[in-house]
Amino acid sequence: MNSLWKKKLAAWLHDPAEKALVLMRDDVGHEHGSVKDLRELLGINGADFDKRADWFAAAADRPQWPCEPGRPRPAWANVRFANQPLLIHPLSGEEIDLGSLDDIAAKHIRTVSLDHFSDLIERDVNGKPDLRLTYLAFWRFGPEPALVAPEIGDLWRVLPADTRVPDHSIWTHLDTVSALAGALTDDEPALLSMSFGPVQGFIAQARSTSDLWAGSHLLSSLVWEGLKVICAALGPDAIAFPSLRGVAAVDRWLLEVADAAGRGDQWRQRFTTIDAEWLHRATDANPLFAATLPNKFMAIVPARQAEQLARQVVEAVRDAARAWAAEAAQHVLDDRDQGQHWQEQLDSQLAGFPEAQWAIAEWPIGSDRDRLPDADRLRQALAGYGTDSLFGEEVWKVLNREVRIDGAEFFKPNAGIVYPAVHELAERSLAAAKSLRPFAPLPQHGHRCTLCGEREWLTETAAQLHIPAGERRETPWLRKARGRPVRHPQGRTSVRRMHAQAPVADAVRRRLGELLDDKPARFVISTHTMALATSLDRLAKTSGPETLERLSALSRKVRIPRASARGASEFAARRLRAAASHGRGHRQAPAFGPRRARNEAAEERLAEASPNCSAPDPKPTTR
Repeated sequence: MNSLWKKKLAAWLHDPAEKALVLMRDDVGHEHGSVKDLRELLGINGADFDKRADWFAAAADRPQWPCEPGRPRPAWANVRFANQPLLIHPLSGEEIDLGSLDDIAAKHIRTVSLDHFSDLIERDVNGKPDLRLTYLAFWRFGPEPALVAPEIGDLWRVLPADTRVPDHSIWTHLDTVSALAGALTDDEPALLSMSFGPVQGFIAQARSTSDLWAGSHLLSSLVWEGLKVICAALGPDAIAFPSLRGVAAVDRWLLEVADAAGRGDQWRQRFTTIDAEWLHRATDANPLFAATLPNKFMAIVPARQAEQLARQVVEAVRDAARAWAAEAAQHVLDDRDQGQHWQEQLDSQLAGFPEAQWAIAEWPIGSDRDRLPDADRLRQALAGYGTDSLFGEEVWKVLNREVRIDGAEFFKPNAGIVYPAVHELAERSLAAAKSLRPFAPLPQHGHRCTLCGEREWLTETAAQLHIPAGERRETPWLRKARGRPVRHPQGRTSVRRMHAQAPVADAVRRRLGELLDDKPARFVISTHTMALATSLDRLAKTSGPETLERLSALSRKVRIPRASARGASEFAARRLRAAASHGRGHRQAPAFGPRRARNEAAEERLAEASPNCSAPDPKPTTR
């Protein structure tokens, strides 16, 4: 395993992060500057780096730049970034002129970079480099400007990989090279695309804003349980989409890895230095409470391991769902004497949950008789979906052959240029897999879940299954409701329904409590508050203090749900506290225009008029 992390570190050190600023300016050259010293510190030699990873990544990232072997590049092919610092937005094509960077000396930035990465080298108890932990430190903290010289600032994050095509950063390139280096270790690369659900089902079955949050956060948390399998095996840069750097859940995992290696204090200090929001926000605005990961990801993996990794991901995700469902159910159901029945229900109802689809597209790296990329199988696979993809475009007719001018080799393609076709094959194959609807019938004999009507509701005994919803007088769900509207969910809806309190939300709060010495409380704006928000805002804008006081008194007489009135007041108060904590007052010039100022002023007036607004619990009424 050490050989894998050594190869990935070698990939990370094939080009220096400061390449754009030292190219053609440093007398030692970019390949013999900071990265040479770092390779020596880590015991990495030339044989540890598979140059194909760099070639393929460069061709996949950008057009290959023609050159004649044995001859220096002509002046038109050279760009001195410090003199002409230009960045290009990768989507819009907008050019961003940075002025001039001549004041940043090449030797200075080389020294700064060497010091930065030298500080990130992790060592074991014997003083030898811990290659895996060092690689993770390079990946996470390498691009962080707060750990480099302050005069460089955010420029450090966006330094281009190629000054001639400055539409992607050096960090993106290093990630791709490292991912390919891992996939090329005794194997060939492949793209693994995976998707989890249901997404629309979670939304359709939500009965409150808390439900909507819980569904999103639950699915995001489950996806991370799967991503951890690949991150642990191949490193986080193996995930091509989404980018994991800076995601709070990933940072927390990295801190756990560092803690296990006895380096937790050092990593915690680094996270503090870069002002990681998740480490110091002791409220439910902490990023760990946010659903930051989509239900889909794509990874660069070794082709022969792809299927095994996919199955391990699915197993990890479903094991987590089953464990969280059991923990959630234990908040309501008694598992001491009568737990066997609902445990069996969970086993049957959570079989195959969450839904998982995956597809693998092999990335051909072989050559044909002319030593050109052998893409025949890839072309045939795409033809099965009725498309020529890259192979039908004019650019392929130019790029799929060697170009010679006056007998000199001007351009020679490599396997990296077929990346768009490999990506499209993976996406089309995943879409085809998702279009299938495999159905395994599940016999259900009792009354169904009152939220979705699909499966039996969870009960302590089998006899309770046959009691109609209107005749239930003594159930765990009724006891838990405590006078609120009661739902009798099945296994899949219960894990989402209970997710707002347990298990993951409580687990997040516990971990934050350990990290911050403060266990944050959750604040959920109810659907009633959301529905009334615009009306209350208009009233607050157009009414004076006397009218607002009458409104407050009226809210005590009419049957506005208590949570609505209290929630609106708490929401306004929280906004005021948040503004104060950031040094802003509601009367200051608005950050986002006059509408923002009016809304904040309205919330302030509403909070002042009814700070303790409450109403009796709603009772059934007839209309």
